[in-house]
Amino acid sequence: MLQQELIRSQHFPTILCPGCGHGIVLGALLRAISKTGLSKNEIVLTSGIGCASRVPGYVDFHTIHTTHGRALTFSTGVAVARPEFKVIAVMGDGDATAIGGNHFMHAARRNVNMTAVIMNNNIYGMTGGQYSPTTPVGSFAATAQYGNVETPFDIVALGTALGAAFVARGSVTEPVKLERMILKALGVKGFSIVEAVSTCPTTYGSRNKLRTVEAYMDWVRDRTYDVTKADRLTPEEKKDKWPLGIFVDQPKRSYVEIYEQEVVPKAMAKRESAKAIAPKSHRMPPGKFEVVIAGRAGQGIQKLGAVLAECVIWDGNHAAQIENYGPAARTGISLTEVVASGDPIDFPLVENGNVLLAMTQDALAAHLPRVVKAANPIVIVDSTFVKEVPKGAYAIPVTATARDEFQLPMAANVVMFGAFAAISKAVTLESAEGVVSRSVTRSVDQNLAALRRGYALGEAAKRT
Repeated sequence: MLQQELIRSQHFPTILCPGCGHGIVLGALLRAISKTGLSKNEIVLTSGIGCASRVPGYVDFHTIHTTHGRALTFSTGVAVARPEFKVIAVMGDGDATAIGGNHFMHAARRNVNMTAVIMNNNIYGMTGGQYSPTTPVGSFAATAQYGNVETPFDIVALGTALGAAFVARGSVTEPVKLERMILKALGVKGFSIVEAVSTCPTTYGSRNKLRTVEAYMDWVRDRTYDVTKADRLTPEEKKDKWPLGIFVDQPKRSYVEIYEQEVVPKAMAKRESAKAIAPKSHRMPPGKFEVVIAGRAGQGIQKLGAVLAECVIWDGNHAAQIENYGPAARTGISLTEVVASGDPIDFPLVENGNVLLAMTQDALAAHLPRVVKAANPIVIVDSTFVKEVPKGAYAIPVTATARDEFQLPMAANVVMFGAFAAISKAVTLESAEGVVSRSVTRSVDQNLAALRRGYALGEAAKRT
């Protein structure tokens, strides 16, 4: 593939400053990609915020321009959900190792199948010239008027320690070698890192007597050496300099491979075991159930969401759950959201809620506006605590039933689950029984009885 086919020519010339090394890195990246044999539609390129983050605007791939420090989180999502794509994250040194440092560590630790290209110009070039985690000691910056005193990160050493499958460092002074490193990184299974030592005459250079491109390039050459020649250099000759080359090249199973080979078979085996209880698949009613489950901590709100989602999946449908609760477990409010559908789910959050399961009056007041706009909303409230029941809602004495009939107040969520199953027909009672029997650790028989009682209450409420 020709390099010119990989760019969005209408966006050129770039907004990069004269002398910025990021354009050299972009050229090396494009040349490397052109040699992979991949089509444009097989590549996803992400970035965060900063000078390096402008790259997605110039390339004709699937591109995502994300928030500061979050390029690797978006990349992880793509790499896990769509492993057929080649995922590349382009970042600056601050973007990758400061606000994004935690994500960098865990992407490397997990060995997610993607490539991180980190353009390191030792400063926040776009946002004011603050020193970054890689700024050399003694260098001047907007936030280091008397010289930086903090020890800088060694990106290569960090990536190596975290277990990345491939780690290399190149420089804009040697663009052909940089291109080869990127090409090799793109062929690695697992998390690969290419740090590219770059230049920034406008921000770093203006504060550190490197205003011209020539002076800056000479400075980079003086501060770098080939790692293969390290044995020939004295410690003094290597002091405060960056070795260039490939430091780790040990391909290993990526996160997705391990998940597919070890986790998925166990999950499928568990699902197969459920067929003894739910031998037939259950096709959900058309559309999506976007369920908001709310109450106070200690009512089993999160457990109810998890059980509902698992039951939907066991029935052969699709579900996604998001948890949301207070700053401490078992105190304050509790909220969980479940999206359930017979079709694949593209977005896990509730966008157009049509079901509300409210366990308290406050929960009803807070979340009823989220579902009332739906065509035929399902609102089920625990009438033990909710005394102001809106028109059209189903009032079920959830907690009172669990407490008085089964002497098990903690089973209130199970009663609510049974009522929802009966009213919505989103899941079958048989599957609900199977999931509940495997999810609770104590009083299994009482919980199953509470589930069936909730189902009966739901059917009765629906008839009236």
